[in-house]
Amino acid sequence: MGSVAEKGQGMSTPASLKVLLVIPLYNHGATVAEVVQRAGITGYPVLVVDDGSSDGGINHVKHLECFTLRLDENRGKGVALRAGAAYAAELGYDAIVTIDADGQHDPIESAELIREALSGAW
Repeated sequence: MGSVAEKGQGMSTPASLKVLLVIPLYNHGATVAEVVQRAGITGYPVLVVDDGSSDGGINHVKHLECFTLRLDENRGKGVALRAGAAYAAELGYDAIVTIDADGQHDPIESAELIREALSGAW
């Protein structure tokens, strides 16, 4: 696949379902660190998949508690998401929730999405 993965320190998962938050990244270095920090508040582990960014985006999260995966070249968001899903499956996760790196949506709301999914009410 032409990628390099680095393992950060994982966080505890507060639900019965083992969920990984996946953040595909392409040239959003200015916003990705805050997104990762806010995602970390949920208590779910976080994976940032850098889709060949040219702005050094992945370097902005190296100091944060998260997993990182870097694709050698830009292949599109779909490929980045598939890489994140494959990584999650390899580590034994049951599900992923994706969060954009641009900061448009509050990552903390992903916990509510997961709670709703676990309730079976949908």
